[in-house]
Amino acid sequence: MISVLINNYNYSEYLSDAVNSVLQQDYQDFEIVIVDDGSTDGSEDIIKDFAKKDSRVRPVFKSNGGQLSTFNAGFEHATGEILFFLDADDKYCCDYLRKATNIFKQYQECDFLCTALQ
Repeated sequence: MISVLINNYNYSEYLSDAVNSVLQQDYQDFEIVIVDDGSTDGSEDIIKDFAKKDSRVRPVFKSNGGQLSTFNAGFEHATGEILFFLDADDKYCCDYLRKATNIFKQYQECDFLCTALQ
């Protein structure tokens, strides 16, 4: 299993698109850890709604501490063998997790993978 860490701070406008881009992957062995960094824009309700609908969505709510603190909180809650990061205002292509996971399996010495922006 892999973990997708989504960091969010007041991105309610984009958050659903980001989460749905993970849920619609052709690779389905994942959990999504959404760390909300003290948003005040209704993001919490969106995150809770996703968590109610899909048990793979694991919400983490914390007081505002900045992006690095959200990554640290997400890392603490992640249980996957491979970690993927996604900002709440970005999206994955539908085959991203499968292709990236295959690279990690093929090149086990690989510690970090950078991909192009589209």
